[in-house]
Amino acid sequence: MHGAGIYNVCAANAARGKAHTLLKALVERIDGSYARVLVGDEGVAVSIAVNNLPPRVHEGMVLSLKFSIDQAATASRSKGVAGRYEPD
Repeated sequence: MHGAGIYNVCAANAARGKAHTLLKALVERIDGSYARVLVGDEGVAVSIAVNNLPPRVHEGMVLSLKFSIDQAATASRSKGVAGRYEPD
């Protein structure tokens, strides 16, 4: 999933402001209001609130993670913290 060809297609789509699929993720486990999701070929474990996932998601499902640049949110970030992510 992380080959140069995929990166180039994603980079080209991002430059045009289009959303693109970068990663696949496996819903490994749902525990109450959180899901343990394994992201990418490396299977990096991430906890995600179930209410942020598609309706009727269940264990064993594979998700496509789509990214796009939020120009307004990016522009509103303080110049003093450029390059550092701070959740809202």
